[in-house]
Amino acid sequence: MAFDGLIIDELQTVDDKIRYRLQYPPGEKGKLETLKNLFVINQNGRPIPLRSFTELESRSGEASIKHYFEKRAITVFVDIDRKIVDVKTINGDLAEFIDEEKLLARFPGIRTWFGGELEQ
Repeated sequence: MAFDGLIIDELQTVDDKIRYRLQYPPGEKGKLETLKNLFVINQNGRPIPLRSFTELESRSGEASIKHYFEKRAITVFVDIDRKIVDVKTINGDLAEFIDEEKLLARFPGIRTWFGGELEQ
């Protein structure tokens, strides 16, 4: 949401609908440092900086838009420390989070698919 923004209000005029979006300024959106300084809320309700539990690196990616069954798609890849957690647990936690936050109901255009190692 910090990068794409979150619509926080709308104003309907006679001719237009004006949406107010909360997001980082354009100059901050492409910086790895901005991402590292994002905070997430832990299970105790405390903000934790993303950099405190992740290792982020910048590398070149694909410039084309990917599709899955003719729909635009984003693929998320991660490396995990198997001494700490396994793929099944991560995917279970992610599915539970999606359900608890009602993401599919709040954002009806989103579809999820768990594949890769879990599917194998």
